[in-house]
Amino acid sequence: MTLSALIRQLQVLQDGAAHHHLGAFHALSGKGFDMQRLNPGQSLNPGQKLDSDIEPFSLVMQDDGNPVVYRSDVWSPMWATGTDGHPGAVVNMQDDGNLVIYDVGGIALWHSQTDGNYGAYAVLLDDGELVVYSDTAEPLWGTGVTWVNPLLSSPSTVSWGQGRQDVFQQSADRSLAHQWYDGTTWSEWESLDGVLVGRRPVVSMRPGHLDVFIRGTDHALWHRWYENGWSGWESLGGSIQSDPSAVSWANDRMDVFALSGDRLSHLAFDGGWQGWDDLGGSLSSAPCAITQGGGHLQVFAKGTDRAC
Repeated sequence: MTLSALIRQLQVLQDGAAHHHLGAFHALSGKGFDMQRLNPGQSLNPGQKLDSDIEPFSLVMQDDGNPVVYRSDVWSPMWATGTDGHPGAVVNMQDDGNLVIYDVGGIALWHSQTDGNYGAYAVLLDDGELVVYSDTAEPLWGTGVTWVNPLLSSPSTVSWGQGRQDVFQQSADRSLAHQWYDGTTWSEWESLDGVLVGRRPVVSMRPGHLDVFIRGTDHALWHRWYENGWSGWESLGGSIQSDPSAVSWANDRMDVFALSGDRLSHLAFDGGWQGWDDLGGSLSSAPCAITQGGGHLQVFAKGTDRAC
């Protein structure tokens, strides 16, 4: 993750706003002073930081005049104002509700445009977003940048054609995260929402199309697909007690397998969903399905006798 990819556009202050001077405020002393909230009249001096409450995020007022939000356990930058080149600048949470960066001469370099909200304060949330709230806890401004942690589960991946790869992970809030490669560059991670339990198989029936499946917290099978944009989540029903396994052996054909109790259940798509089939068995592990094409499927699982 690069800083340039996440830096928000610097808002150029015009006319009178560009020449507002530093008013009286209460600077917090001591380098490395840690806190979770920037209250009216408080500021961040160079070397000071605002921390999130639980997760490892920090808004650091750098010595070069640029306040940067970091994922502080790996020091990965997420957002910045782009006001570097102004050593000694400070961040001030003004009494009027405006979050402002001033240079050493008292000239405003950047602001959140939230003046007129007396009693407002700034908080760094546990998803890494910096937000200015009113005195009644209504959000007035935010960076719009949050952290998606893609490393909380093993990935699922698929390719719909040469030069294309799609990767899916479980993020920190158990939602689905997606990243893709277009043959030259990797995208940023995007959140696809949902609440995952276990693995998330993904298949491609044809170029430009993706289908991803998850076991929901209600033990139903949930499905979302991509074709020129993502659909919403749909429930395909069932009562499954294992991670699903999905495979496609032809255009517009998919087969999904999962355990219902210790029995193998099957759901087919052949231009439309066909309904659940009970394939029996006495199984103790999630199934794994493969295809050699041409209408041929094989499914493997561990039995209650520990045989495959």
